[in-house]
Amino acid sequence: MEHVPVRQQARTQFCARETAAQLFDAWQYQHRSYSIQGPSSAVAIAFSPALQLRASIDASLIGATVSDSLKRLLQAGSCPLEALDADLFSSETISRTLLSLLTANDAGITRSEILRQMFYSHDPSETYFHDVLHTLLRTNHLLLNTSSSEEDEIALLDEIPLWTFLANIIDLSCEQYRHSHSFITPSIINLERTFRSASFSELSTQVLQQLQNGSPIAASFCTHILRQAPSSELVAAASSAESYRALEETCGPEGLHAAPVIGVRPDSDTGACEYLIQNSWGSRCDWTELECEGGKVWVSEESFEAFSFSMTWLEE
Repeated sequence: MEHVPVRQQARTQFCARETAAQLFDAWQYQHRSYSIQGPSSAVAIAFSPALQLRASIDASLIGATVSDSLKRLLQAGSCPLEALDADLFSSETISRTLLSLLTANDAGITRSEILRQMFYSHDPSETYFHDVLHTLLRTNHLLLNTSSSEEDEIALLDEIPLWTFLANIIDLSCEQYRHSHSFITPSIINLERTFRSASFSELSTQVLQQLQNGSPIAASFCTHILRQAPSSELVAAASSAESYRALEETCGPEGLHAAPVIGVRPDSDTGACEYLIQNSWGSRCDWTELECEGGKVWVSEESFEAFSFSMTWLEE
């Protein structure tokens, strides 16, 4: 994972998409079978063509799992961040931009304004804008006759459902990059907590094996374990949980999170394992009381096992 940078998605709730993108990128580097064009975009995963028919933006964009995101990556291909407007989709502005896009109707932002924002850095000319406009209208079977005015054509954009519109324009930015990978297609291994046992300890052997092989693992867990060591009472409650809902209640107001597990070491005092988690809240560490460097934090085996919901990884 040394080639895969720490992400910043603290305010977007994109953790599953970001985690999937990081696992996908790590697989590419590990297999060295195609030219890496930069980190894969979580935005492009969220707005991949396969999602255009989804009815709910929130469910599709925010509620997806790592496994679901990886499936879409392998089917549609990745799209590097550089393929999208760097100013619009950089880690520093992604939260504000997505909020603007997803609330376009309520905020009074027209689709033509979104279109100009997205493609301005590529080519600010009116000719390019109209080429993209016509492509979108044709894609959605909305093109008028040759005598249609620009005003009529722009008005037609509002007939395209917002979700479809966003998927269309991001796909236009990414089309030359998708399906460009040529590495061995991996299998997606996803293991959910079954609550047959008190904790996730039955997966420890598999987790350690993957990490020792240099393969990161995507974990879904209670967010609070990244901030501080939980109390013994809370650990006991999580370890004895007999259902998903009961375990989720131990997560508190911050709920669930997902991030790659990239390393393991023995605790110097107890000898128990500690797991290194590459979080996606930027490279600072002012959000945790635990040992942390560059946005990567060490979490105890006790916390990790008690509060984990699922683990996902890629293998041949």
